[in-house]
Amino acid sequence: MILPRKFYFLVTFSLFAASVANAADQQELGGFMLGGSFEAAQQHALEQDWKLVPLSDNLPGQWVIEDTNLSLFVCNEIVASVSERLEGDL
Repeated sequence: MILPRKFYFLVTFSLFAASVANAADQQELGGFMLGGSFEAAQQHALEQDWKLVPLSDNLPGQWVIEDTNLSLFVCNEIVASVSERLEGDL
């Protein structure tokens, strides 16, 4: 039986390893810094003449950057995820 402490360690380590393995160059993220403050993200968007808009009132923390294919997920005022929508044709 795995002790709860060891289990949480394994889960945390797995998530960290997956994050590092899939980390992208900051330029590929529109210049947004993962783990950076939401305030810094807002400032960066302002400097690029981009507008951060909440995706929905029902999805707190989800933000889209108008006129780009980028979106942010913010948790506790920290940028937790930067996503890029890719256009496809099926």
